[in-house]
Amino acid sequence: MNSELLKQVEGAPRVNLGCLAQRVTRTNDSHKYGFGDIRGVSNTKEIVPTKANATERALERFYVVCPGEFVFNRRVHGTGARRLGLGFNN
Repeated sequence: MNSELLKQVEGAPRVNLGCLAQRVTRTNDSHKYGFGDIRGVSNTKEIVPTKANATERALERFYVVCPGEFVFNRRVHGTGARRLGLGFNN
């Protein structure tokens, strides 16, 4: 990381993420969205069409992420490595 940028980051005030963001748990309980609308978060933090087979899943349990909202998905891979799945719905 650039040393000048690192100095700026180290000197920045600390803020609790909860002060800046609000958790939303809006689900597809009205069945407005179908299988073709399901998206996932890629390794490059983009919201993309899912690769998962969701045909046996209950659609009303899926979260609805509106434009201008972030989505967070905590993942643990088979190796035990933890990954941060974070995307912005633009």
